[in-house]
Amino acid sequence: MTYENTVHNTAKIFADDTKLYSEINDVLDCERLQQLLLKFNSTKCVVLHLRQYVEYIYSLHGHDLESVHQQRDLGVIISSDLKPDAHISNIVKKASQKVGLVKRCFSNLTSKKVTILYTSCIRPLLQ
Repeated sequence: MTYENTVHNTAKIFADDTKLYSEINDVLDCERLQQLLLKFNSTKCVVLHLRQYVEYIYSLHGHDLESVHQQRDLGVIISSDLKPDAHISNIVKKASQKVGLVKRCFSNLTSKKVTILYTSCIRPLLQ
């Protein structure tokens, strides 16, 4: 089997969420991926390029798809540079908000109660 006849695309489906991805080395790879997009809802689709080598604008039903630098996937923020910074910042922000909420809602807490609140409300976010 020649390289041109092999399948280069992968689709991952989870509930109503589908991820379609492919290794892109040239415009022909882009066009193959473009053909697979025809069955998707254009209002829910975005393009996340990882290590973009080829400039290509994907479209669906006559609309250019938005190209994004980061996207949430099953609760994890994936960025185009594959660095975890945005995901970690988001987790720290949520944990800080919970700490502030606990401080505002509770006063005169014993260390035992603080431990219970931390282990049940804040630590799960950090893990």
